[in-house]
Amino acid sequence: SARCSTLVMPCHTSGATPVLLDGLPGFDLRIAKSQVGSLSESLRNAPDSIRSTHPTHSVVANGPHADRLTRGHEFTNTPCGSGTPYAKLLEVSASALMWGIDLTYYTLFHSAEDAAGMEYAYLPEDRKWWVIGADGARHLVSCKRHSMYQRRSYARQSEFLESCGLLSRLKLGRSELLFIPNVADVHEVVVRRLKKDPEFLLATV
Repeated sequence: SARCSTLVMPCHTSGATPVLLDGLPGFDLRIAKSQVGSLSESLRNAPDSIRSTHPTHSVVANGPHADRLTRGHEFTNTPCGSGTPYAKLLEVSASALMWGIDLTYYTLFHSAEDAAGMEYAYLPEDRKWWVIGADGARHLVSCKRHSMYQRRSYARQSEFLESCGLLSRLKLGRSELLFIPNVADVHEVVVRRLKKDPEFLLATV
């Protein structure tokens, strides 16, 4: 959430969209469904929800800050770096709740890799996309793509963040909740560690 008043969820598509325009892949905000679960898909279809226009790492938001958090995502050069909704969540010191999943899916680790200047974070060549917004306007954009050739160890960071007092665990039935009160605090600690040890978030085997 942003300032405890706006709900934000990832609404990723991994670039898998049914649109091809002028020989290039396209992302149509009006029809592309979330590929990261039924909760974010439900929020995408909820009244007053706003989804950011991005071919791979869009978010959907609902609440008073939704427009500000999602606006302009299609014109940023990275999926999760400066100017994106993820960077804006850091600016407003949002909280994060992980329900039934581990930190493998904590997208803001990508934001930390970007801020720390990790060379392994992106593929060497940007990709061009057509994006179609909610109003039907079409734009040709260029964006970096995350490289997953270097295996990450995001899940194991829960113990480290818990030891720093930045994350807490709660049981809910058979599931576990991971709660981060302030994503900006986690970002600061992780970026600092990455600058000292560039392999901090990488798998060792």
